[in-house]
Amino acid sequence: MKIALFITSTGHGGAEKFFLELCNELSKKHEITVMTYKNPYILDNLKNHIGKIVIPKRSRRNPMSYFDVYKHLKKNNFEIIHTHSAKAAEITYRILKFIPLCQVATKHNSRKGKVFDRIKYVTAVSSNVAKTIKKESSVIFNGIKVKKINPSQPADGRFRILAIGRLDPVKGFDVLIDQVSTLDIDYKLDIVGEGPQRALLEKKIGDLSLAGKVKLLGFCDNVHDLMNESDLVVISSHTEGFSLVTIESLFYANILISTPVSGSVEILPESLIVEQENIAKKILEIHENKQDYVEIFKSVSNSCRGQFDIKTCSDEYSKFYQNVYNQFESRDR
Repeated sequence: MKIALFITSTGHGGAEKFFLELCNELSKKHEITVMTYKNPYILDNLKNHIGKIVIPKRSRRNPMSYFDVYKHLKKNNFEIIHTHSAKAAEITYRILKFIPLCQVATKHNSRKGKVFDRIKYVTAVSSNVAKTIKKESSVIFNGIKVKKINPSQPADGRFRILAIGRLDPVKGFDVLIDQVSTLDIDYKLDIVGEGPQRALLEKKIGDLSLAGKVKLLGFCDNVHDLMNESDLVVISSHTEGFSLVTIESLFYANILISTPVSGSVEILPESLIVEQENIAKKILEIHENKQDYVEIFKSVSNSCRGQFDIKTCSDEYSKFYQNVYNQFESRDR
């Protein structure tokens, strides 16, 4: 099929990483074109045979935002346009009042996005996200391209904790730092990612005299290795759609604990779910009973990680595309 995938994000987080890997995998079976704002992470890592359309970044209130997309959709005769993010979904939804084109929209989180209630063909990345859509939708889990783990370096004896994500208030890294500051064990916390909260988090680390224990690593391309080298991966978020960290942990981590957010609560047992105010207590419990928790998480990983491979995800979308396109064509006739 001839398919356009459209994302308006200019970041380098889990959603962008999934979008990139999905495009590359889909391109093995379909003629794929990517529409995006100028996002070097996505544009520089797409396979060479994938088409690229760079859309000028404008407010969705600017009429040119619609004209920029309209002219490309009108020209290229795509069979499907698959939008990621509320902004891309809304711009496309309004344009398609004037162009007969089948839109698939994916909702990646539980926040906002009333436009998804109006689009006919919608997918959600988790069952909890699907519950935020006031119409029928299909759940298709995100997937990852599994990487080979490089041998880890010898441990320094400290209990190694890892957290990953955009440095944004929703990720709860400030809470995590407050929690680990109360620990009386020899630990090291690394936080991977960039974002608007960096200065605030750096100040908090300094104020709590944690410079020797907590580090902000910025972006890292070897997250899979860092997970494997760590004793524990922690998701401290206030809310999520289906964190890519959860999925990556199934393949690479030794133990994962998470706050009760979408995605995590759908696959992790109660023993690996923790409220933000109890993170320190849970870390101490895992420190004292590490092998027991390794076995618990290994059981979870072995039972469900197969459904989160990017090929499985791509195959699910291919089936979905064909099904909705057939419906769309029948309705149009």
